[in-house]
Amino acid sequence: MSKRVELKFLPSFEKVMLSGQKIMTSRFKKCGEPGDEFVAFGFIWEIIDVRKTFLGIIADNYYIPVGFCSPSEFWKTWKRIYPERRDRDNVVWLHRFKKKMTVENGS
Repeated sequence: MSKRVELKFLPSFEKVMLSGQKIMTSRFKKCGEPGDEFVAFGFIWEIIDVRKTFLGIIADNYYIPVGFCSPSEFWKTWKRIYPERRDRDNVVWLHRFKKKMTVENGS
């Protein structure tokens, strides 16, 4: 059974999420399961996949779907958010999601 979970995003991610470029987020903890939903930027989003991976793999291979133009841009933001946890070998949870509906339509 799906549930509503909390995932927060920097305001700078609004444009890339709403455009469909940002479809993933990496976190140190698992924030939900496939089918769970979260609210961000006036929309309800559905988590469609969750898996463990290394931070370096995300920086090298998934920097665009996590919302960045380059690996260096990814690292710059990551180091600002998590200054003490920036090792390429850190294990993180990669959450893939899709826009489902506006908050008004899905309350």
